[in-house]
Amino acid sequence: MNWYRTVCVLLLLGALCGCGQAVVLTVIAVDDTTSSPISGAKIYIDGVYEGGETNSAGQYFYEHGLDTSFRLGLEKTGYAPWQSLLSETQTNIRAEMSRQETALLVTVYDADTLEPVADALVKVTGGGRMPTVSLPGMTGGLRSLT
Repeated sequence: MNWYRTVCVLLLLGALCGCGQAVVLTVIAVDDTTSSPISGAKIYIDGVYEGGETNSAGQYFYEHGLDTSFRLGLEKTGYAPWQSLLSETQTNIRAEMSRQETALLVTVYDADTLEPVADALVKVTGGGRMPTVSLPGMTGGLRSLT
């Protein structure tokens, strides 16, 4: 009889321990054009900031015990926000983030008069992420670049 009770208790404990086990989701954030890892992307779960960021390899490990699907979001300056609806049992996701275009407005002023300089040549270099752009003929000192 004691043997029967011991087996029942062990089975019950095994069933209880099996419920609600943690799942580890591996998130990998990459640039959609270059496939380079994106570090420092902020992680959101169902719209709430998780408090973490992707590492230098673009990875973030999210351990959870959720029992329903959830929305994963990533945000990084210079990139469009990314999000996807994931299953509670999913263990990995590759988030391909696209660069966000931003307008650049350049105004060149004369150092002595503080008046806009017409026909100034402006050279903008983007650190390897965008080509060098020259803006000749800035009529009235204003020209926009998108």
